[in-house]
Amino acid sequence: MLSRITSFQTHYTLHSGNHQLNRSDRKYPLVILSNRLPGANDAGGVVKLLASMSIPQTVIWAGPGAVVPDEKWSPELPPQIRSYRDQFLLVQYPVPATLKQAHYSIIANGVLWAALHGLEQQFNENIETLFGQTNPESQFSEAFAKYWQFNEIATKVVDRWIEPGGIVWCIDYQMVGVRSTIAGTRIMYSNCTPIPEVKRLSQMYVGSKTLLELPDFKKWIAQLCQYHLVALQRFHDLENLLAIGLKLDSTLKKIDLSKNIYYAFGNRVRLVDIPLGQNVKSLRTEANVAKTKYDQGRLSQTVKDLIDRHLIHQACSQKNLALVSRNDYTKGIRETIAAVNAYFQMYSGDVKFLFILQPARTQVVGYEKYRQMVDREMETLRATWAEKVVYVNQGIPHDELMLLLRNYIDFVLIMATHTDGHNLIAPEMLKVSPRNSRKGVIAVEGAGMTDYIGFENIFLCQDLSNANATAAVFAEAINMPGEQLIARFNRMQRKSLRINDRTYFNAHVNALLEGVVL
Repeated sequence: MLSRITSFQTHYTLHSGNHQLNRSDRKYPLVILSNRLPGANDAGGVVKLLASMSIPQTVIWAGPGAVVPDEKWSPELPPQIRSYRDQFLLVQYPVPATLKQAHYSIIANGVLWAALHGLEQQFNENIETLFGQTNPESQFSEAFAKYWQFNEIATKVVDRWIEPGGIVWCIDYQMVGVRSTIAGTRIMYSNCTPIPEVKRLSQMYVGSKTLLELPDFKKWIAQLCQYHLVALQRFHDLENLLAIGLKLDSTLKKIDLSKNIYYAFGNRVRLVDIPLGQNVKSLRTEANVAKTKYDQGRLSQTVKDLIDRHLIHQACSQKNLALVSRNDYTKGIRETIAAVNAYFQMYSGDVKFLFILQPARTQVVGYEKYRQMVDREMETLRATWAEKVVYVNQGIPHDELMLLLRNYIDFVLIMATHTDGHNLIAPEMLKVSPRNSRKGVIAVEGAGMTDYIGFENIFLCQDLSNANATAAVFAEAINMPGEQLIARFNRMQRKSLRINDRTYFNAHVNALLEGVVL
């Protein structure tokens, strides 16, 4: 098995262009599956993750939907991403619209997203909206059947391109259920969402049954444990998955204490927590690129206006606090709006709050309604406090975000109302900024990647539902002496630098191979 590592690293050399895909006999040692491929205007988090990894040869990266073909990767994407076009051969597979709607909008985002985040109330509201009150269990089952059909199509894509003994990497919860019939194929899975406690799932209902009682959800958990490696963001997510698995499969047991090998649903699976990092050099290069664009007048108009009108404050004492996230009901946006209002009522000072919120999943139940509520509350907040609050209701280029984090933002807010293991804003700010920066992180316990940079170094919000208490945390951060801020920043930066995404892929492969040989 150790010789397999050598074979995997050296078997193929780099080639350019999708002309390789025209060879009907060509197989690859690695196939990556995600729910999306890079678009012309938004690379996406998965793109940024994969583009910074040291994967040693050309691989297939497959996904559904409209994409930028490999030979036409958009010039709007950051150059650090476009430079990897020869490494990732993009394969777009067609999926009927009805299957895609059921897979992504209904099951993945209407059901699984709320369930995995432990949002009982949102889950129950989604179920009623999606399936009504007349026989919702049957409609739930019909939608899940399309979810499985969707991933059967992805399975055929895997079998077309994977070489015997190769590795399939499924990224995120939408891909659970994809498998391979090719001999010796090993599948590893990375989940970018948390895993909730059993008690939360027991309070989620489809008709008269809880989610844990429904055959399709049991199958989803069982399919997850079909994989050779399951990598989650945090240790307590592993504990929760084991508790769920034990409730559904009484034969689940740990068979190797040191390697986290478990026997579940008749299969051997390795469960590990592999935290996600980012590459320091690439982030700082992106910030430098954006600074050059600004100097040459080529920065996007939105970010240029943001800097020129609101953020150039080197000669004054203004503090800039920023919440950067998707416009998502798990991100604590409305609670943060209430806390900002309370702050300005209770405290004085030269402070500005930035909300940079990218619309997401606009066709998914619950999201459009939530966005409308955020827009109304933000309008009221800005009407009251005018220039002290800035609202950008769109995504911005990643390199320009790195410039903002390095040069203009003093504190980032990570305010998710539930554990969110994949928010990278705090580590990005720490890595892109120079040592001895007077910057900080204000966060809710369990939010983002804060557990990997040290709770003792962040400004911790104990109860996000208490606007006055959260405002007091804002005030503590804003008024902390510069020397103390620098000391906190340096400690967080040292911890964050230990997590590097160039080791992320290798950590997966090594964990997978260790599990297979046992």
